Amino acid sequence: MIEFLENVPGLFGDEGDRLRSSVETMETGLGRWDAAVRSYSTSILGQLQGAQPPDAAAMRVALGAVLLERGRVEDALREFDAASQLAPERGDIHLFRALAYREAGNTPAAADAVRRAWTIDPDDPIKSYLLLRHAGADATEMERARALRRLAAAAEARARARGSSITPFIRVSLLDDNPGRDPMFPPARYAAAFADVAAGRYENALVQFRSAIAGDPLIADRAMRSDAFREGVAALRDGDVRGAIRALAASVQSAPESAEAHRILATAYWFDEQHSKAVEHLRTAIRLNAGDERARIALADVLADTRNFDLVERTLHETLDAMPVSGQAHWRLGRLYQVLQRDVDARREFERALASGPVSGAERLLAAIARWHAREINGDAASDACRRWIDVAPNDPAAHKELGTALRTINRDEEALVEFLIAAVIDPQDAPVDVNIGQIHLDAGRYAEAASAFQHAVDARPNHAAARYGLAAALLRGGNEAEGARQMEVARRLQADAMAESRRAYEVNLLKIDAALRSQEARHGDAAALWQQVVDREPEAANVMSLGEALARAGRHEQAAMAFTKALALANEPELHRRLAEEYAQIGRADESAREQAMYEQMRRQRLRVLGGNR
Repeated sequence: MIEFLENVPGLFGDEGDRLRSSVETMETGLGRWDAAVRSYSTSILGQLQGAQPPDAAAMRVALGAVLLERGRVEDALREFDAASQLAPERGDIHLFRALAYREAGNTPAAADAVRRAWTIDPDDPIKSYLLLRHAGADATEMERARALRRLAAAAEARARARGSSITPFIRVSLLDDNPGRDPMFPPARYAAAFADVAAGRYENALVQFRSAIAGDPLIADRAMRSDAFREGVAALRDGDVRGAIRALAASVQSAPESAEAHRILATAYWFDEQHSKAVEHLRTAIRLNAGDERARIALADVLADTRNFDLVERTLHETLDAMPVSGQAHWRLGRLYQVLQRDVDARREFERALASGPVSGAERLLAAIARWHAREINGDAASDACRRWIDVAPNDPAAHKELGTALRTINRDEEALVEFLIAAVIDPQDAPVDVNIGQIHLDAGRYAEAASAFQHAVDARPNHAAARYGLAAALLRGGNEAEGARQMEVARRLQADAMAESRRAYEVNLLKIDAALRSQEARHGDAAALWQQVVDREPEAANVMSLGEALARAGRHEQAAMAFTKALALANEPELHRRLAEEYAQIGRADESAREQAMYEQMRRQRLRVLGGNR
């Protein structure tokens, strides 16, 4: 599956055989998986004869877990139910039952199983959280209070130990998610197949994959079998862009009606930063094959590189008119609207992208949606999005923290406390979580608990002003006036430092804005002077590069070269070598210009080689 996902974007055009091979290997792997499950089931059932109840229960739980992972939910539930009869004192069995019921979509049964698990083991903090989250409505006030105390005790113990992050929750999924990465969407052609994968209908998915592959242009376009095309792709994968363009242009000449030949030639032009030619051939590819999602998405990406946002928007809308289920188009359109600060439109597109069924990265979409709702002070909508986020990423402390924050905006502090506490259990190093816990206790008049939480935040981040203020307030209200006053003095000093830093950042930002305005007015010398002030305060690579650009536009090429050299020392990026080569050429330092241009070409080629699978 991972190999298929790596190749399905079709960036180089020669991935068709790899897609077909991946599906064949999936089919073989599924057969082996099923054979292993059958063998394991037979072995377990054979060992059950004469086994003592505790041992038999353990074996049935293990078998149920194997069946659940395979997607055989009903069979897994039968094993878990049998295990619970054999070992009624084991609460973990009911957690497995709850997990299986959630996979089956039976929320009430899952909640009942969670409550039974907690009843057996009420001192387990994870079961306590699950009770409060999933079965709280059915629990008594006394049960909820006990579960909350146990969860709070676990958070306290984790904070004192200053341990590393943990992953206490189990999630059934074929592919692990990759937090922090962009969401991954299947092409619309393969959406039905991946929907079957997500539902665990792997046999159906294989049928869908084979059907979709048969008509995939990566396989169906005959021009891609020509020697010229193969030569061009090989050169492109090897980082030889100019050689690739020559061969692929010949391929287009011999097969001018091949949409794929035009698309891959456009890719080569794109890599060579010849954007207008890339756009020309992508438009031709779309004209020849209006259903070519890859060409449409590539066109939007090329136009985005040129910052022609109006054309990007139009291209993505045209893509969605042709294929409304394109998650890639919705995702890119949402990101475009983010850049344009059209948050309502961005949220709508992210929601549509989420509905299209990303293969991975749903949590990033849900996080963005939740935060938009939070900024709009829509606590109910933000809470709903956060709960969905937790469902797909239960071990992500940020999801629990965001849910706690959303619940606080709608005055549901006790529910918020549950989420902050589990976030603290997962990651005891997160000072803002402890601050939130402390603030809820402080508002409720629980001063000792508040002081303890704020102290944990201070221990994790001694310069956290809000934590110091909270600790001071909790100590003063709790009667410890001497220590409270001392903490208040530290808090005031930290607040003054923070305000000074905010002023500095604000002033630097104003300088950047003013420099950009001077550049727009072609007052490049003034812009360079302003960028120099920015660099003096923030000597970061991006700022030094902006200084170099302003100096170059002002005709001060010697100083521009010095700026780009300093930027290179901070960030060894190919573009900096290219710009340095240009400035050296301007001041007659031909050997150094050639050296930097060669370095740029080498780095660019190496990046292409890595992208093409060559090291």
